[in-house]
Order: sequence, then structure tokens, then C-alpha cells
Amino acid sequence: MLAACCRRLPLLADADRKTPFTADMAFDIRSITKQLTAAAILKLEMQGKLSVQDPIGKWFDGVPEDKKGITIHHLLTHSSGLEDVFGDDYEEMPRDELVKKALASQLLWAPGTKYRYSNAGYSLLGAIVASSCRKERPPSPPTTRARAPYRGSASKPARWW
Repeated sequence: MLAACCRRLPLLADADRKTPFTADMAFDIRSITKQLTAAAILKLEMQGKLSVQDPIGKWFDGVPEDKKGITIHHLLTHSSGLEDVFGDDYEEMPRDELVKKALASQLLWAPGTKYRYSNAGYSLLGAIVASSCRKERPPSPPTTRARAPYRGSASKPARWW
């Protein structure tokens, strides 16, 4: 869809240089990834692969005593007590190092008692998503929902979910 829009609309990535925007350009989407991460977590919960009530110790080894009460829900709602970041936004940091820093950090408060925006919490959620996706899965069925026959009408569209 983005590629189709880019072909039809005169979008400029840099108006001063008249550089056109193309579908294969990489750009910073910032915290939009949090919505995608939260959706992935909830999808995994729907599939029975995790619960938002799971303590993080179910997903990470060596969780210190003060962080054993942090749940996936706390990470989703920015109420874990974790610091916001561990490094610069654009600093590359391997996932294992980020997890290690988060688990070694000082909690700002007891989990679930206060709110504070936390990029680090969503980084841990991303690690949970990645970990759950690495587990052995059965092979996919030969057809996908997108190829299923349309069973809706003009007044009542088909549901694909």
C-alpha cells in the first residue's frame, strides 16, 4: 500500500533538495513501535503463549528479588518502576545487554504503584516477543486467511479474524 501511495503522490523526503520519498527509504518512526509491540504481546496472549500477568522472571533468567514482582502488564502500562532508558536512543545495544542493564538497574518505585514512560520496559517486551517467536511452532497451514473465500456482502462484510 505504501509503495502504491509513493507512486501516485508527489512526496518529498527533503523539500529543500527536492529528494522524492520512496517506499524503500528507512526513517525514524520513534514510539509507533510501542503500539506494534503491545499488539504483538496481546496477540501472543490470545494464542495462549503468554499472559500479561506473567512475571518477567518467566521470560528472563536471573531476575533480582526487587524485580520479581514486575509483570508484562506493568511493562505495557509503564508502571514497572524501571528507568526510561539505558543509553542513547540511537546507540546500538544488543538485546542481551539491554536486558542485563534493565535487571541490574535500581527500581524507581515498587512495580504497579506509579506511572512513568519507559522505553526500557518496551524493549523488554520486544525481547519477550522475540523469545516467544523462537520457540518450536507447528508448520503453517497450506492456505492463509487472505486466500480464504469471501463470505460477506455489500451490507455485511466478511470478518477475517
